Amino acid sequence: MNPEIRTIYAAKHREAARLFRETHPDAGVTYPAGVWNRVTPTSAAHRVTKALRTNQKRELGQGRFSIATLVHWNGAEAVMKTPVEDSAWIFVEELMHLRHLRGAGGSPIALGLCPNPPALFISFVGHQTLENYLQEKRTDEELVEVAIDLCIKIQEIHQKKIIHRDLKEDNVLVDAQGKVHVIDFGNADKEGKKCCYCRPSWSPMWMAPEVFSDVLNHPTQDVYSFGYLLMTIAEVMESP
Repeated sequence: MNPEIRTIYAAKHREAARLFRETHPDAGVTYPAGVWNRVTPTSAAHRVTKALRTNQKRELGQGRFSIATLVHWNGAEAVMKTPVEDSAWIFVEELMHLRHLRGAGGSPIALGLCPNPPALFISFVGHQTLENYLQEKRTDEELVEVAIDLCIKIQEIHQKKIIHRDLKEDNVLVDAQGKVHVIDFGNADKEGKKCCYCRPSWSPMWMAPEVFSDVLNHPTQDVYSFGYLLMTIAEVMESP
């Protein structure tokens, strides 16, 4: 691994440990997920390599920066995220956000990060996106319950001082009990930090315009996206 990247990992590792100790003084451990970052391949790195090569995996989806795949990990189902390009550093911030959230907002639990080969492992919380959920016949009562639960889950995330900044239909999952899980914190950031999101060549309609401005991260950015999702749900309720 490039020494500069290794230094970044080490700094993030120390910051995550400090943050977890401050917020969970009685946890008894540094934090619940591992960062595997040794020159000699660790057993975790070997497991990642095996997971990358095995046929017992199923692609769940692909975003701008990563591919999510359902794999077996330590006897249970988990999601393995691999970068579209060979840039494991894109997972560092996401790992830290998930550790800090610890399931708030229905978010996945961080299981570990392997820089080489690059892969982020998180718990599997379901595969039905809000987009797929709305394509099936639903009662107005079901849709209202999902909307309310989505509001509650976003509030839980904001209580942790995390701004998602990319709330859209395929970043929201609905499980068999109709409960919401917010996923994909790759674009998230801490509240109060300056936005540094580069405007893409197209304009994502679900993202607040100020996300692309020189302002501080604020919950209102997610409120804009929540309004977009509510509008989407309302359109389904109005359809015959």
